Amino acid sequence: PAAAMVAATIFAALVTVIAGIIRTRRRRKKARIAMEGESAAARHQCACGALAPVRRASHAAHPCNLEPVPPSSGVRSYVMVLANPRSGGQAGKRIVRTAVSALEFGDDRGAASTVAELRLLDQAGLQSAVERLQEVMEGGAGSFDSVRVLVCGGDGSFGWVLQALADASLFVPVAVLPLGTGNDMARCLGWGSSAPRSIVDGGFAGLRHWVGAVNAAEPMFADMWSVEVSVWADHEPSVTAMRRGMIRSVRDGTERTLPSLSTEVAMMNYMSVGADAEVVWGVEKRRTNHARLNQALFALVGASLVAAPRVALWEQVAYVRADGHDVTVAMLDLARYRGFIMLNIPSYAAGADLWRTARRLPPTCPVASISDISPADAQDMCDGYLDVAVLRSLIQLGGHVGTRTGALGGLWRLARASHVEIGFDDASPPVFVHIDGEALRLTRPRKIEVRRRERRVCVLRRVDKE
Repeated sequence: PAAAMVAATIFAALVTVIAGIIRTRRRRKKARIAMEGESAAARHQCACGALAPVRRASHAAHPCNLEPVPPSSGVRSYVMVLANPRSGGQAGKRIVRTAVSALEFGDDRGAASTVAELRLLDQAGLQSAVERLQEVMEGGAGSFDSVRVLVCGGDGSFGWVLQALADASLFVPVAVLPLGTGNDMARCLGWGSSAPRSIVDGGFAGLRHWVGAVNAAEPMFADMWSVEVSVWADHEPSVTAMRRGMIRSVRDGTERTLPSLSTEVAMMNYMSVGADAEVVWGVEKRRTNHARLNQALFALVGASLVAAPRVALWEQVAYVRADGHDVTVAMLDLARYRGFIMLNIPSYAAGADLWRTARRLPPTCPVASISDISPADAQDMCDGYLDVAVLRSLIQLGGHVGTRTGALGGLWRLARASHVEIGFDDASPPVFVHIDGEALRLTRPRKIEVRRRERRVCVLRRVDKE
């Protein structure tokens, strides 16, 4: 049965890839036809002054190194555009190739109403953007009625920018142009599952259209979470370095060892511990520039882990606490579980609503009677609580994600809490953790602790859907 399941999963993955390639070719053909008309319209607008580039960037120059363009006195809205060149199968690079550091968009009367500045979303570009936003917010670059940020990238890029703004004490609402694989936050905020090709390849006209939607979007609060993971430290002189606890991370194919025995990561969407996180680890090590192939990788890596499973998580965890309540006893009732999933938003793995399809704990389970952490039916990304679920197997998780139903079961609503702790014995095998696209491998794991940050962030929900 296991071999048949693996074969079926691989076949389904191949069908997904082939179908995706066919749909992509059709979309590109339609986009080329549409762009011929859009390019002519964009040239006409630039000639008339309604949409004119303020300054063009040299192909040899980095947009982050250009001097900011002073906005005209009539400008009332400012948008900082941050484009990740590695997102969306290099779609981010096509946005960067608009080759402008700033644009002034005109309103219907021809007066300047919006300034949009472009930065590459890398370490230097993000720092440059934060400094520029500080200048704008302090009024040193002109007077604006609104200041907003647009992130062209995936969920990881979106969270990275929000964390940088929070660390700099900048309370600026952030929108997204979805270029990632799952785009779960973008789905929840109404920005769609992927960026329209006409926007990505539309040059000035495409950027202007999306920035207009950003200006019209509705600000809302969202919780941000802090995830601290740590490993055991053995101070005996006879213990070799190989036996010491270690934290390794992987993202976009780059694997590295962290120098300390603990690390703290910001979370916006969701995190997982155990089997699901190990799948993400395998995908991130092999990540490609093609979104469809990345989606197929999840099925292939998951199938390989089903065929050769590791030690189950239930054999490694020493205790689980939710808002101070010991819920380890529930783990005994849900024997042989393989993972935890903690959700801040109602979208997981490209749109699956796991909390809706997860089952409630059996009435006989002692944890079900603890009202303080009793799971709610609906999710809210700004209620101050995480929704914690327990996973039985990867095959059943695949059923939730693939069919968008809970027909296969294997997923239970454990608790609703603002503080979660998971502890491990010092002899525990390695444990995998996934936090908003970043995968960690903990050798000799000690504790995973999740807390809500005191200050919420501000995001933008789209209201002008076409």
